[in-house]
Amino acid sequence: MKEIKIKTNAKTPWYSGNNRPIVLLDMDDVITDCLKAVIASYNEKYNTHFKPQDCNVWSLSEFFNTSIEDVLVLFRADKFFEDLAPKRGSIAAIKELVKSTKYDIYVVTATSDEDGSELQQKIKWFNKYIPEFNTKRIISCQEKYVIRGDVIVDDKIENLDLCNPYMQCILMDSPVNKTCDKYIRIKSLKELPEILNKMFYSNDVKTFEKLYKQELIEITN
Repeated sequence: MKEIKIKTNAKTPWYSGNNRPIVLLDMDDVITDCLKAVIASYNEKYNTHFKPQDCNVWSLSEFFNTSIEDVLVLFRADKFFEDLAPKRGSIAAIKELVKSTKYDIYVVTATSDEDGSELQQKIKWFNKYIPEFNTKRIISCQEKYVIRGDVIVDDKIENLDLCNPYMQCILMDSPVNKTCDKYIRIKSLKELPEILNKMFYSNDVKTFEKLYKQELIEITN
């Protein structure tokens, strides 16, 4: 296999110096279309007409004007996470990243149950859609900032704010985060391979900085 050379910290200040850059991916509403599914489930259950594009708050109980319990029961329906549709471009992008062997890809996803069934559903989802992915690299974690990577992709601004001191942050576009301009924004994971290539394998780092106009963090270990 051809040796992959990665730029030094002097040229890529966001890189921690691992053998391969570590990329952390959120699952719900980054890889799978969770918001659309949960709103459809709520509409069906309560005969309402909410639309995903109108959801401008993170709290679904606030959006639906209902209790947290009424929302949680939707997530805990049989096979809810296992049957989620993939977001456009996510499967092809992850397969491309895995096949490239340039990166260590991990999925860091929050789960709300106590028996581990949500995590098992998500593992089954990967076995169905992306069997090439090593499901031992799916991490159930609420506080994502404790997991160290070089890049994280998430749709929740608060998660990225906590991760920002430690890694480069990329925001997945969502109706909930439309007003945020602090991070590189993507609308599909299909954009990610090119961005990562510019971050870690481009000889022209200045081009990357100009393209994304973002202050690049320097990681100190």
